[in-house]
Amino acid sequence: MKNISILTLSLALSMGLANAAIVLQDDAVFMDGGKDTLTDAEIGGLDVTSGDKLVVTIGLEGDDSGPDSTVTYNGQNMTLAVENTPTSWAGWVGMYYLDDISTVGAGTLDFTNGGYSAGVSFMVLSGTAAGVGNVNSADATTLNLNVSANSFMVAAFGDTADADVTVDSPLQTLLDIDTENVDINDGSASYGTGYQSISSAGTATPSFTSSTSRPNMVAAEFTAVPEPSTILLLGALGSLVFLRRRR
Repeated sequence: MKNISILTLSLALSMGLANAAIVLQDDAVFMDGGKDTLTDAEIGGLDVTSGDKLVVTIGLEGDDSGPDSTVTYNGQNMTLAVENTPTSWAGWVGMYYLDDISTVGAGTLDFTNGGYSAGVSFMVLSGTAAGVGNVNSADATTLNLNVSANSFMVAAFGDTADADVTVDSPLQTLLDIDTENVDINDGSASYGTGYQSISSAGTATPSFTSSTSRPNMVAAEFTAVPEPSTILLLGALGSLVFLRRRR
């Protein structure tokens, strides 16, 4: 019987490696002047039980340094994925995440923003690996982001110029629970949030259309957890390598 080389087997197994699709299970958008404690009822009854990661984007009108306190959800500290701290009174935009949310339960988002207008987006994702992938930020309406295959990209935009904002395709506009439109403003600032499922590795270019002279933008990718079959294949390969060494 012919022996199968470890290299040949590795190549065959690698062709079978796959990542599960990341699914957006629930979402919400909230905006209010000067508010920095959002209850579950105000958020809209966000369902976190079906997901494994909560992603929150926050845009602040005038606080260029970001929230003045730790951002928490239901008492759990959220991790800052990316932020943009621009110059010349352009506001601030940041993105946070919380892993293992199925055991956290619905709750209140808390942060301190010094009384400024805030635009906040919530996304409950399932099928994600822990942590965050590549990130980028810019004082611009568009940027480039290196992305992985089967990842999920989120982009957020804000300004302090009360300019209309449009989420550009192929980003999908995140729906607001009341207006079904994330392009919201309060008379002194505007915010937008979009997302995109990424199929192939490469460079993505999320963008927003706005006439503002003070653009402010962040983007991040969240990577997919490998499917169980991938883990089993890798385990089988490891076992074969071990057996070969013992012969």
